[in-house]
Formats: sequence, structure tokens, C-alpha cells
Amino acid sequence: MLKSYLKYGAVTTKVRAMSGKLLSKADWAQIAGFKTLNELAAFLRNTPAWGQRMAKLSGELTGRALQQSLRAGLKDEYTRLYRFGDHTDKRLLGYAVFRAEYRAILSALARLGGGGPASDLGAREEPLAERSKTGVALIELSADFEELLQNTARTVYGETLRRLPRVKNGMPDFAEASEVLENRYYSAVYADLEEVGAKVSKGAMDRIGLEADLLNICGILRLHRNFPASLPEVKNLLIPIRGQLTEILQNSLIAAPDEASALALLQGTAWAKFFPRDKELNLERLSEQAMETFCRDLIKSVQPGPFFPQAFLTLREIECAKLSRVITAISYGINPATVL
Repeated sequence: MLKSYLKYGAVTTKVRAMSGKLLSKADWAQIAGFKTLNELAAFLRNTPAWGQRMAKLSGELTGRALQQSLRAGLKDEYTRLYRFGDHTDKRLLGYAVFRAEYRAILSALARLGGGGPASDLGAREEPLAERSKTGVALIELSADFEELLQNTARTVYGETLRRLPRVKNGMPDFAEASEVLENRYYSAVYADLEEVGAKVSKGAMDRIGLEADLLNICGILRLHRNFPASLPEVKNLLIPIRGQLTEILQNSLIAAPDEASALALLQGTAWAKFFPRDKELNLERLSEQAMETFCRDLIKSVQPGPFFPQAFLTLREIECAKLSRVITAISYGINPATVL
């Protein structure tokens, strides 16, 4: 315990102080009642977390400007904690670079005609994107698919992207590419965590394992709900790592006759609290809430460790995503409470 405090005490203290600036339940209750972007911006301007970033807003207040400001604030916090941390902290936070490169590839595929939706916010705005050895901008602006392959050759996605089957236009199917590359992201992160050492990075491994488990369970439930005919091939789409989700339970969920039966299988397991049967399930929100609870518990834990910055930044990312949904809802005249 003493050794952990000596090694990680400073960053732990810093993260716990920063986590005190996260928006509270009372804050979210107020935000849920806002009807205009001006109300939201004025509220955020008076919060310790977003006040400084909101003060830099100039010109016409638009939803995009607000979202860009939030992303810039998130990038600032990543950079601040990255500079503050030691070698292990930097290595764990550096997985954000993998994610920025992944999103740059998806952006390029969508622009080149891969059939995916164009992103409103570029991958270059992702946290720590500037630390990509290849260059996120170079990936995102690839002139054609062959150039994209060249620009991603040095990333963890290079060989995976090259092996993807092409469809008629010479491009891989966007949905398949998204699934396969996401799987590669988790595999690369988990493999690196194992190299760092389970003892040192257990908190980070637990976080990644939980995230993968939740995404896999939600993916199976989503197929039961919308595309049951695709269930026999679902294993090819699942993230190839697991935390607490056992092979037996995963196979039982896939084999369940319908979504209700799959949910019934989760009752009586550790997953029941994440997937209650007594209300309409928004699968993405449930995953988000579970991850938020997990990371808050990590930060409150007694034992300091190198996973504290990552846990805090996960919470900040969730907060940023929720605010972005609120901005979109207000822009379209939708009650913000419906997206929280």
C-alpha cells in the first residue's frame, strides 16, 4: 500500500481533485430542463469543469461550436494528465491514439465511398490525436483506398485493414470494417496491457474487460431485437476479449430464442444490475451507465494505481458525450431529458 502511494499518490490526488469537478446529479437535473443552447452555455460557463472552455467561445453560438468546445476541453484534460503522468500513465493514456487512428480510418472509408455516415467532428479533434506516429490527418485525408492502406501500414490496424474483403467498388463494406477494426482496437489494447503487466494495470484491464463485455452483451441483445437472422454469425463480430463474461453465458445469450429470454438469462448473474427487465432498455445508455459506475468506484478505491487517469478521463468522455446529445436534442427541439 505504502509503495503504491509513493509511486502513484500524486497522480491519484490530482485525479480525485479533478473528479470533484464532474457534473453532479443535480446539475444533470437542471440541464434536462433547458430549452435553448444559450441556457446550456450559460450554465456550463459557471461550472468548474467547463467554465474556462465556455469563456473562450466567440461568435454565433451554434450546436457545432458548443460540441467543438467540449471536445477541445476534453483534449486539454487528456494532455494535462498525459504530461503529469509517469511512463506507465503515458502508456495507458496513449491508447487514445489507437482510437483516434481508428476513427480516422472510418472517416476516410466514409469519405471514399465505403457506405458509412460522414462524421461531423473529425478524428483530428480526438484526444492525443497529435501523438499518432503516422498522423491522423494523413490517414483521414487519404486520396483512395490504396493510399489509406499505405498510410495505416504502421498502425495496429494496417494488416487487419489490408485483409478485409473488397466489395464491388473496390472498398471494404463499411459496417464490416467498423466491427473488425473495433475488435482490433480492443485486442491491441488488451495485448499491450498484458505486456505492461496485470499487476500494474489490473484496473485498466478490468475497465477494458468490462467495456468489451458490455459491448458484446449489447450487441447480442441488439441482434435479437433487430436482426435475429444474423445471430449464427455473431461470434465473428464480437470483441475477442472478455472480462467477467463467461464463454458459457455468452453462448447461451446467442442461443436464446429471443431478447426477453436472453435478458432472463442475465438475471441472477452479476450482469442483472446492468440489464433490468422492468423497463424499456436503451442498450447504449445502459452500457454508458455501467461504465460510469465502474470508473467512479475505481477512483474512490483505496489502492492508488496508474489506471486512475484513464478512469477519470473515461468519466469525462461520458460527460462530454451526454452533453453532446443534449446539444443535438435542443438544436432539434427535443426534450434533453429523453437523451440522458
